[in-house]
Amino acid sequence: MSMETLVLSGIGLYMLILMGIAYYAQKTETENDFIIGSRKVGIIPTIASLSSSFRDGSGIVLWIGFGFALGYAGVFYFIGGALISASLMAIFGPRVREIAAKNNYVTVGQMINSVIGKQTKNIASIIIALVALVAVSMQLYVSGNLVSKIADISPIYGIVSAAIVVACYLLAGGYGAVVKTDTIQFFIIISLICVPIFITPSMADVTNFATINGMPLIDRIAFFGVGVIYFLASADAWQRLFSAKDKKTIQRSVPMAPICLLIMTLSLIFVGMGVKPFMTEPDSNNVFFRLFELKQISKYVLAYLAVVVMAITMSTLDTFTYLFSSTILEDFTKYDIKKHRKQYIRWSKIIMGTLLAVTSVAALYIGNLVQLIFAMMSLVYILAPIFVVTGMGWIKKSNKIDRAIAISTVINIGIYAYMFVNDMFAQFINSLIPAGTSLIGLLICMALFNKEKQS
Repeated sequence: MSMETLVLSGIGLYMLILMGIAYYAQKTETENDFIIGSRKVGIIPTIASLSSSFRDGSGIVLWIGFGFALGYAGVFYFIGGALISASLMAIFGPRVREIAAKNNYVTVGQMINSVIGKQTKNIASIIIALVALVAVSMQLYVSGNLVSKIADISPIYGIVSAAIVVACYLLAGGYGAVVKTDTIQFFIIISLICVPIFITPSMADVTNFATINGMPLIDRIAFFGVGVIYFLASADAWQRLFSAKDKKTIQRSVPMAPICLLIMTLSLIFVGMGVKPFMTEPDSNNVFFRLFELKQISKYVLAYLAVVVMAITMSTLDTFTYLFSSTILEDFTKYDIKKHRKQYIRWSKIIMGTLLAVTSVAALYIGNLVQLIFAMMSLVYILAPIFVVTGMGWIKKSNKIDRAIAISTVINIGIYAYMFVNDMFAQFINSLIPAGTSLIGLLICMALFNKEKQS
């Protein structure tokens, strides 16, 4: 059996398993499972869903390239920051879950609307939906180009195949299917830690911990800062708080997610280190796609890697597809889930199917994937301070502060847009600027509000 046939067979088998999950979900899940997992998602599924959705297709390209060119540079700073933000979420998460359950919230936008106001909620929800749209396109890009590289066919075949499979189980099971498939995908992804047995990196690279500090100090600061913001700015992470079974689930699972993410990331770095002797051109951005051309790697290992890659991309793909749908329905329509469950589910299916169709086309036109990662994430970082203030309950609702925060957020979007147009995100530290200006704007709004209250 040729390498191409073996790899495509492995991917096909994996997709059949997901289709089986779709059939099971359709037979067993309730309407409440479809919407928010009945708010009974346990510790292991919450860890699995959080960590696997954070390890996305664009991260595969990024961290394998890092392992190839820079070793451990950046990873421990990034995860260190993520641990801090995850620990913070574990502290205020139980309160957030209690409020969400009491008020039947499905999206973080609903909580922003309740705590701050409608204007801030509308702007935040637009950003969430836009970033979700781009994230779905990126996952389809990676999966489609993987199939294209292996089978020497147009990327559209891989893109459409991934979109169809995800559509099948999402339309059958909604949020409940996302959690179930993420749990399976989590164990597939975490198994990547065994790859050094088959693609053995040199001991000189593995033990070269000097590479941790092998990048400029300014970049190390940037990686740490991004790690801090990473969890806090992720609307899908907030949905995991909403769906968690209880306080214990949040306190145990949320801090574990960055640790699992570290294991996943180190696995990708080891792959990058392992293929260094076989790469003739030192282009770190293309290492991931080129490794499937290497004759020095067993075809069985390549087949396994291909399945893991599909698990990584599809775990993020389904998360952001559902996030986009729930954001549109909950934040921009007047559906009351308690009264209109069937209508909500029907429209959710229509939106998810439409999104996957549109992004399948958009995925064909993605250029520099690595550049797009940093630029896209810099937009969503604007929301991190707003999410934290909402979760901590530090603001008492008023029209004035809602308007002030909304105006501040629009200004920060303008700053982001200026930086994006002028290609300023090529310098990694600049990715923190939108989050920084958002925090400053929010603090000014709160200070003015508190001063007004005291007077």
